[in-house]
Amino acid sequence: MNIDGLREFYHLAGFRLARTSTADYLVPASRLYHGFPIGPRPLPAPDEIAALCHHKGILGVEVINDRGLGVPGGLWAQRDRSYGMRSLQRQFRQHVERASATQIARETDFDDLYRLGLACNRETLRRQNRDDPYFSNDRSWRRLCDAGRRSPGAGVFATFAGGELTAYMLYFIVDHTCYGLFSKSLDRARQTGANHLLYFHYTQTMIGRPGMTGVTAGLQTMPPMTAVDRFKWHAGYSLEPHHTAVFLRPWFRGLLQSAVTSALLRSATHLLGSKDGIGRVQAVREAARVRLSDLALVRGG
Repeated sequence: MNIDGLREFYHLAGFRLARTSTADYLVPASRLYHGFPIGPRPLPAPDEIAALCHHKGILGVEVINDRGLGVPGGLWAQRDRSYGMRSLQRQFRQHVERASATQIARETDFDDLYRLGLACNRETLRRQNRDDPYFSNDRSWRRLCDAGRRSPGAGVFATFAGGELTAYMLYFIVDHTCYGLFSKSLDRARQTGANHLLYFHYTQTMIGRPGMTGVTAGLQTMPPMTAVDRFKWHAGYSLEPHHTAVFLRPWFRGLLQSAVTSALLRSATHLLGSKDGIGRVQAVREAARVRLSDLALVRGG
């Protein structure tokens, strides 16, 4: 499987896509283009980014790079083919052992995912205080699952308690790497160890397949979330460092970096504390301090 297969999967699933001479991009729930497959890509030319930023309905482009442009981040990856229970931190291993007594983890098909996975989607989105029609809307969810069923390279791991699907990971293989694209779970999966069992079984199975050189579990969140980072670290993953730069439409960049917005964010943080949405806006502001001239300078160097 190659990048063309992943592009076709996203197309069939209904994601908005764009392609330049250096990368492929999609728009998830936000209005920022993200490059795929996930990870550092060759730096695009400034005129490519400027053109993408002016697409209708788009606010900007997120560029992951290994040239130090933007703010620090990372990709969670596992590349040890001997991965097993010994790779886990003790507490994580205990969760896996406990969950194994009441649940089963296995690869499943997209028909089962469509029938049984919507509850995981909706409970996850509710926990995160956001909506994403690809996962909350029945029609869009059916389209995404149909895209997976029709796409060689796509697959699903899930945990089950009886006949109930409690957590899942949707993946896609590109070349010799298995990319974990989407993971959702029921609320109680955090207490039963279902997420721990899912991650372990997904990782051990995929890194052990012939020719596989790496398994990923997504980018570090922006800003980093300690609980998420701890979970993936304890699951045996390593954070492969990179930087993230965000290039925005000029008018939106000006609005986001304005003194008024700074004051509003300070007031919101004071009143509401460290809410995820506020933290995300602040992180994007920091990553968006770069300019196209900075991109040109780094590419030239």
